[in-house]
This record gives sequence, C-alpha cells and structure tokens, in this order.
Amino acid sequence: MTPATQKRPSAAPGLWDELAHKILSQLFASGRPWPVVLVALVMTALNLFASSLFELTAWLDDRHALGWIHLGLGFLAFPVLLCWLIRAARKARQRLRPVVTEERPQPVRGLILYLSVLHADHAAKLADPAREKLDLAGFRQRYERASWRMPVEAIAHHAGRLDYVVVIPSQGAKGSAEQLPRFRELLAELFPAAGFRRVDIGQIPPGHSADGDYRGGLDFEGDSERLAAATDDAYDYLRGHGLQAKDILIDITGGQKTTSIVGSAVALAEGRRIQYVSTHDYGVRVYDVSYGI
Repeated sequence: MTPATQKRPSAAPGLWDELAHKILSQLFASGRPWPVVLVALVMTALNLFASSLFELTAWLDDRHALGWIHLGLGFLAFPVLLCWLIRAARKARQRLRPVVTEERPQPVRGLILYLSVLHADHAAKLADPAREKLDLAGFRQRYERASWRMPVEAIAHHAGRLDYVVVIPSQGAKGSAEQLPRFRELLAELFPAAGFRRVDIGQIPPGHSADGDYRGGLDFEGDSERLAAATDDAYDYLRGHGLQAKDILIDITGGQKTTSIVGSAVALAEGRRIQYVSTHDYGVRVYDVSYGI
C-alpha cells in the first residue's frame, strides 16, 4: 500500500460518540432517546396548533364537518400536552433519586486525589536515612495503617496504565503540602518502573478560581468553593492533555470529609466518576453517580 492510499488514522476512540451526546444534550437537554421523541411530539403539536389558527378563517367560510375535527385536534393537542408536561415537571423533583453504579474499575490514565497529612511517627520513619528501601509489598506490611496507604493503593491499581496523578494537598504548617517532597520520593521508590507524571495542583493555572494560584495547598475545611475550583482545574488539565472523561477518576478517599463531599459534588455536576479505596480490604471501587426518575 502506497503512502497516498494509506488510510488516515481515525479520531480518538469514543470522540464521535461524545460529540453526538453533547449535540443531543444541547438541542434536547438530554442524550437519551425518549426526551428527543418527546420534544418531537411537542413540536408537532405546536405546529398543528399554529396551522389550526391559520385555517380557522377558511373554516368559518365553509364550516364543513371535517373542519370541526381538524380544528378540535389542532386546538387541543398542544394545550393538553403542555398541561401534562407542566404537571409532570412539578412531580419530577419528588421522583428524582440518586443512582449509584458501583464497579471494580479498569485502570485509567488520569487520577485526581486529595492528600491527607501523614502522621508524625510514620513521617519520621520514612525520613530516616538508615531505613531499608521499600517496595510496594514492604510498604503495605510496615505502613498498613498509615494515611498514605490509601493514595498508594489508589495509584497502584492504575499504575500499569496511568499517565498523570494530580495531587491536591492541604495548606498550612500542619498540612500535607509541606509533605509533598516526601510523598514524591515515596512514589518514586514504590513505583520505579511506572511512567506516570505526578502533578501538584500548584503547577496548574487556576482557571476556575479568582483567588490566585494553588501553591501552598488548599484549606480542606474552610474553603469548599476554592477546593471545588481546584478539582475542576485538575480535571480540565487532564482533559487538555488528551484524556477522555472515561479515563479520569477523582479519588475521594484522602483528605477529610469535606474533600469527599466536594469531590462527589464536582463529579456529580459534570457526570464524572469518583473512586474510593476501602478501609477494610483496600480494594478500589468506582462510583458513577447520577439522577434517575
């Protein structure tokens, strides 16, 4: 096959599917089939209603029997359908329920995680220059209950395919931002063959926050709005580097309860997926949270 006749590479897998979904969502406020059909019915009823008004003058001249039927359908179809939609919309909020799909995830390319503070005892042991070099098995054995066990397990599950890990630390003298160099060294020690890039949130320009950059970490308890903005910026950073939505997870295990709440809310608002590392068996689980009727 000559270069001139070679088939050009197609777009990234799933790109056209995602584009089609966005087009339907913009036109019909949903990518599902039944809202599209409903919109078509409303438009048809509206058109019939408008044409009936136009033909009313013609019917007043001859007043034949079929005119009664035509006008009756035309004038009733749209108002009846509109009344039904209004009534259904009022009840919809009462029928909304969260739909949570849990699954054991396939490895992804991008991971966003909140970094907890490492306890002083564990931090001192890791900083000891005389300690033995750790591998993943050794870390699991010696630091089983350490707060960094969770992010390590979160990364280990995806390490074979992972390209980016965006770390969001807490601020302050007692925050995890001060421990980022140690965390970076630990990841290099535990995953020497992994090719993923670790990105601190402070390296990402703040596109969703007007309060300056994220260097120095974030207030996990006192500024949920800024924390949400940082999560959005981390997500946009990964998308900007060619990752699709299905290849990104937000890990809500680390940090505090507020980070779990904010991470879940950000994921829910955009249809993103969240990940959680079990504190019982250290298994990784993914939750796809949406609303159903």
